[in-house]
Amino acid sequence: MIICLTSLARAGKDTFADYLVNSYGFVQLNLSDVLKERLLEKGMEPTKENMSLLGDQWRSKFGMDIVMRKTLEKAKAFPNVVITGLRSVEEVKYFNSSPEKVVLIAITADARVRFERKNQDDEQSWQDFFNRDNRDIKNKGLDKVLNMADYTLENNFSSKEQFYHVIDKVMAKLNFKKLY
Repeated sequence: MIICLTSLARAGKDTFADYLVNSYGFVQLNLSDVLKERLLEKGMEPTKENMSLLGDQWRSKFGMDIVMRKTLEKAKAFPNVVITGLRSVEEVKYFNSSPEKVVLIAITADARVRFERKNQDDEQSWQDFFNRDNRDIKNKGLDKVLNMADYTLENNFSSKEQFYHVIDKVMAKLNFKKLY
């Protein structure tokens, strides 16, 4: 099974994915991994901004599903994978055409909550943070991807444990049991 997670920045994709890895035995892949690898090959810093810009360049040159195509090739090596970072309708259409069972889960959270979740590695200003959202919506159609989800989870929780409880409910619907 492949579970794909989509959201605007800092809504909880990585928290969800980490929980699946630790509690359900999934392997995590991020769409930005292939971008990060390419930037490092070119001697460039793999910042969120650089990865976003490279992703935009690749999508305009090779098609909107290029990052998903490269990521799904890696996913074939594992029985259960969680992929984070879907941003375009074409990425969803590409994985829907794959023979593997794929579920798309959207995670939402209020703008202020998302901004407050930034960590020290993410020094974006309010304007820069939301400019990235706007680029993802305008250039990639992220708003449409969020609406295509099989499940939508709201994550305005103050603790990870509250979010984990909601994740467990979705995983039960998908017939998965925790490892412990």
